[in-house]
Amino acid sequence: MNRDDFISIDAIRFGLNGLEKNLRFFITLIIIVSVLYNIPVLIIKYYLKFQTLDSTPRSQDLFVGLVMLFVFLIVYFVVELGLLRIALKFKDNKEVEFKDLFKEYHLLPRYLLATIIFYLILTLPYYPTIFLSMLLAKGSSEEYILVAAILITLVAAAYLHLKYQFFGYFIVDRGSGPIEALKQSSRMTRGNMKNLLIFWIEMGLVIGFISAIASIVIELPVTMLLAIVSEDFAAISGDFVSSTVSLFVAVPLTKLATADIYRRLEWRAPASVGGGEATGDAGAGE
Repeated sequence: MNRDDFISIDAIRFGLNGLEKNLRFFITLIIIVSVLYNIPVLIIKYYLKFQTLDSTPRSQDLFVGLVMLFVFLIVYFVVELGLLRIALKFKDNKEVEFKDLFKEYHLLPRYLLATIIFYLILTLPYYPTIFLSMLLAKGSSEEYILVAAILITLVAAAYLHLKYQFFGYFIVDRGSGPIEALKQSSRMTRGNMKNLLIFWIEMGLVIGFISAIASIVIELPVTMLLAIVSEDFAAISGDFVSSTVSLFVAVPLTKLATADIYRRLEWRAPASVGGGEATGDAGAGE
């Protein structure tokens, strides 16, 4: 079977079906995730709004901000690992529990290191462009060259993102180390770049459409009700409502769909990335 023959819309359909069949689970899950993501942000907003006497920055304000940033990053990466595990369990038709969200904390160091390396790799195409922009004097012909360089840089960064995007799944699924996970993702995505690009374009359109509807039907009415209760409360909690709606649309779809693609590519390239469990459709329950 040709490794370049998976159809991206099938992965998106898997995500939509999984969300529909397990709607109550995902509503509860995303509320938990949104609360975890927003607690540090809400604490900072409350602190800045009610605890500071004026807008003058103080050393303790910076300390509080740095502590909350550190807490947010730890929470984010632990939750991200849990979401990857949950997505794989749905794909493999295994029983899913809310506590799966926190079970992969032991993988945090290698996932954090792999993420840092991943984003460092993504920045590599930008360095020549930055150097070129420093060399070129401002002028019409030079600006055309710089625009062309920027476009090439964006294409290169997108290529690298597609190539290494599955490193998190290898860490969660197989316990791979940071470097090995990136190498495995590179091997698995070889020959599949076109369909992966099509998948992310289609996924962006689907999420944008559903998010627009959810914003009109849910976010706007809730925000208006909060404003009636208290303008201060609405100002603090408005972002929480917005992020919860966005997370509910984006997280289940992207995680389930990418887990589907991960398993499909894994099954079709066992020699290069190793064997994996071969089961499933989106049918795991609570």
